[in-house]
Amino acid sequence: MLEKIGGKELLPIQQKIIEAVKNQSLIGLYAPTGSGKTLAYIFGLIQSYELNPWKNALIIAPTRELAIQIHSVLGQLSTGFSSTLCYGGHQFSIERNNLKNNPQIIIGTPGRIADHIRRDTFDFKRIEAIIIDEEDKIHELGFDREISEITSAIGEVKLAIHVSATGNNTSKATKKNDDLFIIDERKKANLPSLHYFQVEVKGEEHKALALFNLLQSLEPKKTLVFFNHREAITRIESYLFQNGFVSTVFHGGLEQDERERNLIKFSNGTVDLLLVSDLASRGIDVPEIKNIIHYQFPKDEAAFIHRNGRAARMGEEGSVFCILDQREIESIEYLRDKDINTFQFKQKKYHWDTQKTTLFLSLGKKDKVNKIDVLGFFSKELEIKASDIGKIDTMDFSTFVCVNQSVADRIIKIGNGNKLKKQTVKIRLSK
Repeated sequence: MLEKIGGKELLPIQQKIIEAVKNQSLIGLYAPTGSGKTLAYIFGLIQSYELNPWKNALIIAPTRELAIQIHSVLGQLSTGFSSTLCYGGHQFSIERNNLKNNPQIIIGTPGRIADHIRRDTFDFKRIEAIIIDEEDKIHELGFDREISEITSAIGEVKLAIHVSATGNNTSKATKKNDDLFIIDERKKANLPSLHYFQVEVKGEEHKALALFNLLQSLEPKKTLVFFNHREAITRIESYLFQNGFVSTVFHGGLEQDERERNLIKFSNGTVDLLLVSDLASRGIDVPEIKNIIHYQFPKDEAAFIHRNGRAARMGEEGSVFCILDQREIESIEYLRDKDINTFQFKQKKYHWDTQKTTLFLSLGKKDKVNKIDVLGFFSKELEIKASDIGKIDTMDFSTFVCVNQSVADRIIKIGNGNKLKKQTVKIRLSK
């Protein structure tokens, strides 16, 4: 099986689930955020197929961002399985056509999968393996009815894996909890190594300046700043920009395509600073995130844990910064048992300009254009050095390429209107 996943070394949690699927058909996987759960259940799915091949598999995620991330992880592995995405905000007609090709793995959100079942776009009786990721969040968001529709539509399965970071050792998606084989790694897993720091302010009105001073004292690394309210995100983005810090934002008030573009810019290194709502605590899986900053705090500890789990993934180290006024210090109970040090501001002032930008190309997967095609076009046709080209993200009808700012204008001037795989391509700076 290691050959199918590119020879990657397995973590203990991944080894356990691979062993479990040899004898178990109903598994509950409980492990902290950042411990390698996604890879674990994908490896379990692969192992299951090798032992007793299933026709099709379904992976359900609570948010479209998490579904996209799962699809991306699957695509990075050499599994050989065909897959497709189904989620709200995505063109339904594209999904319908993709399902006609009978992808081996379908990844989607509960609402959109239930919609496909109602419209009979795919024979869901073919589903013989199902994974329900972040099952506690699915229940919290009120998707129990959709999950019931889905589990009723697929009938008997050869493998079911119920995944959660904070839920109980039961599943609302099955009536056979007595048969649920539990892998609970919440206390034993390869936990993120996080260092906690406190930045105390005299009042809410002083938090913006405290954030600015904190960022100046931090070496530029991928950083999430968490807020409870969209209005605060918009206000602080403007404040930081006026003071020389370029950031981007991610919250539920944005259109889906804008959320995807902003996440791509953060992931590919165009910006290192992402201002987010709790939508990101379940929907972002970028391995290089080093810092979590809490500008505003969630009501419960579970949300706090999920936020922090975005950093220091797979056992790496990271830092959590809490910008607290006196009221919050006294009222947030879940912080009292944390070993939090007072942050010492540094005299050295860092600037967070990555010197990179993201370009939009008007061709994508549905135009039979892939990453190799784009890389060849840039390097051979436009004579751009490989060192000036960063991460390439291909979407259905577009592609986003991170490049050094120094070559962006040249690429647009020479490449815009040129031919890529015999098709005219439009190139511009991404919005």
